Amino acid sequence: MKILGGLTLMLGVLLVQGCNALSVLGCGELKSRATFGSHKLLADQRTILFAAEQEYFYSCEYCAECTQRVISKGSWAIGTYDIVSNQVNILQHFQNRDRTRQAWRIVSLAGSRALVQGDTYYFFDIPTRQLTPLPIEAELAQLRTTEPYPPSDPQLLDEAGTLLVTLDVEEKRTLNTYEVESWVRHSNGDYTRLGRHSDMRQQGDNIYWWDLETRQPTVYSVKAQTLQTISKQQYQTALANATMPEPAVYIQPQAHPSAHLHIGRRQGNEWRYELSSITAEDLDW
Repeated sequence: MKILGGLTLMLGVLLVQGCNALSVLGCGELKSRATFGSHKLLADQRTILFAAEQEYFYSCEYCAECTQRVISKGSWAIGTYDIVSNQVNILQHFQNRDRTRQAWRIVSLAGSRALVQGDTYYFFDIPTRQLTPLPIEAELAQLRTTEPYPPSDPQLLDEAGTLLVTLDVEEKRTLNTYEVESWVRHSNGDYTRLGRHSDMRQQGDNIYWWDLETRQPTVYSVKAQTLQTISKQQYQTALANATMPEPAVYIQPQAHPSAHLHIGRRQGNEWRYELSSITAEDLDW
């Protein structure tokens, strides 16, 4: 009778809680899906460096709460896709059995070197497929005497590995202005403090900004590694000339992961968009 009573109680729980209770037994059908995440277009205007994810989930037609409930992130891949030949090359593959692990992202790109982020930031050398960890937050914490604020995504300035690192200055944030502090991280790991500003413009190897501490227009040369003030006329001329060349190909940023890459090609004064010939499901997982 006790056994029968226990079974009755269990059936009652299942009827009340539905698939939430059944989830421990494997509710629904186990499926997988693969999507593209972040990506960058290389200088050749035909090769895309991408990060893609494969995840597993249960799909249950009876319970909306359980449908597409992710149980494992499966794996991540970093690879290249040639939009002309449709050739795919998987450069790195990460098995991931922990669904809470940090996603991999392509942050910045310069030549054949990329800055990517997983559990930390890494330099990624595309030809050799080598990942080199970058403890940027720990380095900045040692440089600053005040409380370190988390940096925004660093920007890769050249193929040698020079980085522009920007920190929020929260005590200076107002409705009308947004003040940040920038540093340059050199390829040898040394840092140069640029100063505080609200906006920066890059033209070639030079970075221009109005320094909010010195109240002077300032320029930093990435190649020469020099920092100097300039005249207002030089500053205005530099800003007027700081234009980016119009690309012939544009890979549309994706607000949400997608099975396709969205590729735009300029035709005259118009952009024509199409989906990539491959999907993330076609990758060699």
